Amino acid sequence: MKKERLVEILRYLSCTVVITTISWGSYALFVDKCHWSVFVSNLLSWLLATVISFFVNKLWVFRSYTFEKKAFAKEFTTFFSSRIISGILEIFGVPLLEKIHFDSPFYSLADNLKLRAEFFHTDGIYSKIGMGIIVLILNYIFAKLFVFKEKSKDKA
Repeated sequence: MKKERLVEILRYLSCTVVITTISWGSYALFVDKCHWSVFVSNLLSWLLATVISFFVNKLWVFRSYTFEKKAFAKEFTTFFSSRIISGILEIFGVPLLEKIHFDSPFYSLADNLKLRAEFFHTDGIYSKIGMGIIVLILNYIFAKLFVFKEKSKDKA
């Protein structure tokens, strides 16, 4: 693997930690403090994370500094469109996993490990984590291949 590609992947992963923290933190806040449903909380946390993620990916991960209206609009709409695909998977996948009790063994594990923080017992949080891993991989592929793809370079 080329060094540039490795650096890009490491930047992507580090940004993903921040964006994921925003997504999961806002999700837990919406469920626990606002008492919103798993579906609504997941949808709003996804929207918040997606908007922030666009700018982080554009500027820091893929180093796209194009701000000309047409090019920026194309990047934004392509990014958002690709995130809608993975977002649909996450938005409907998290409640589905939660309904089939995907989280149950993880709640037991958290209890056995004496993890008492409210976060570890938030409804659907382990379903959100599982779907998050799948979405992470899809989003990198979409961003790399369709949104911030490198411009073809003329060979001399």
